Amino acid sequence: MARIHPALEQRARLLAAMTASVRSRLAPQLARHCWVGGFCDQHVTLITDQPHLVLHLRHHQREIIKQLNEEFSRRLHRSFTRIKVKVANEPLARAPQPSERGV
Repeated sequence: MARIHPALEQRARLLAAMTASVRSRLAPQLARHCWVGGFCDQHVTLITDQPHLVLHLRHHQREIIKQLNEEFSRRLHRSFTRIKVKVANEPLARAPQPSERGV
């Protein structure tokens, strides 16, 4: 069985933590359609599966950036100044709900 490269696994955990941080600042109906897709230099890329939510995410840009900088700037040795919002072509996979797992 192939193993996931540790750096890739670490990056996935980091993006999941950043996604959780962003979602904690958003209303539930917006949060469940938002993921951190990556970051480069001072930009964070947010992904949504709902085109009509792009403006809402941009509206929250300042508080999202503030939240991410408070939680991750020391760890990543960078500060974010801008978000980019991209729309996924298809709905993104979501974690199964407890009732779907048979729990």
